[in-house]
Amino acid sequence: ALSISTVHACDPLEVSLASGKIIIFDSVVRNLPICIGGRVLEADVYVIDMRDFDVILGKDWLIHYRADIWCQEREVTLYPVSNQPVVFFGVSSRTVPRVISSMEARKSLSKGSCQGYLVSMVSDDVDERVPERVSIVSEYLDVFPDDLPGGLPDRQVEFTIDLIPGVGPVSKAPYRRAPKELQELKAQIQELLKLGFIRPSVSPWGAPVLFVKKKDGSMRMCIDYREVNALTVKNKYPLPRIEDLFGQPIQKLTC
Repeated sequence: ALSISTVHACDPLEVSLASGKIIIFDSVVRNLPICIGGRVLEADVYVIDMRDFDVILGKDWLIHYRADIWCQEREVTLYPVSNQPVVFFGVSSRTVPRVISSMEARKSLSKGSCQGYLVSMVSDDVDERVPERVSIVSEYLDVFPDDLPGGLPDRQVEFTIDLIPGVGPVSKAPYRRAPKELQELKAQIQELLKLGFIRPSVSPWGAPVLFVKKKDGSMRMCIDYREVNALTVKNKYPLPRIEDLFGQPIQKLTC
């Protein structure tokens, strides 16, 4: 420990805090030795209860040593009386923030060793486009309904699925589901039956269903047709490239 003695200051120091409160410090240490750039320089310092810094060298000390500060190069030159100039450079270090886990943060907050703040950021320039305000959508609102108007319309061509010769019907057992998924399945089936989109089936073919959670937390029902697809005749005609499909309308417009 340093053996430092304090004396009563003839001119006490008044410090104004951010809250507006003024604190007076009247204890001072005379000729405190401070090592800077390998040289020992002296300073008269007031004793202040402070945790962030050990010593703050103010304007009076800089004037006493005729400090020459070059901010761009982070260089400070001091000129002690009857001594060689003292030159030292500041350290420009960029500290990388330490990332901790939620468990570590919870422990630190519970012990009171740190303070926590919850910050919520909201962007002002969010693109709040309403589909009805888009010109192409407003022109064909009947194509973009919120809900399907009813069952499938009558088609001029009835499509069929060609199966591999000799294969029989496939009916796979349902997947195991949690009670919440089972409740959702019953609700969606009742809704589809009510709208007339589905009807009770007596077909020997059967495919199980599964659920995929959406971004909003709701569940989307998907039908697993993999067993049926394995028995269908594959289409030998190659699918068109998506680049060609996008390029065709542009070519027609530029002709």
